[in-house]
Amino acid sequence: MLLYGSQLPEKPTFSPDFAGENAAEDERRAAAEALWDTSRDLAVFRDNANAEDAATSEAYERRNKAIFEATGVQLENPRRDFDETDMRAAARLQEAGGDPWTIMQRREAAWLDQARKLARERPEFAGVIAADRPVIDDA
Repeated sequence: MLLYGSQLPEKPTFSPDFAGENAAEDERRAAAEALWDTSRDLAVFRDNANAEDAATSEAYERRNKAIFEATGVQLENPRRDFDETDMRAAARLQEAGGDPWTIMQRREAAWLDQARKLARERPEFAGVIAADRPVIDDA
């Protein structure tokens, strides 16, 4: 028997509902993650001394991914995965007074030849391969 009146609702619940709090926290987390990703991309692809190289390398990666998804053919990224032969050739060029970037230019020319050949073999994917569009435009 209660001596005093109760102010509890008819069907009281004693556990708090955190669904609204959790949803708001998830939204804040997603916004912070988007801000972080954008800030990182700006730092890597625009606001540093290596930005052009990083952006060009990423453009090759994205183009290669699109080509692979469309055709099933995986092209090598000429801006990544240099082997020891490439490094030695660049060092020899440097020591001889030449330009070590010619190694990169050779690799990019080989990539372009492969892309053009693939576009001729698979003309239905020529728009995806985009061998006529310079990768630097994508970067």
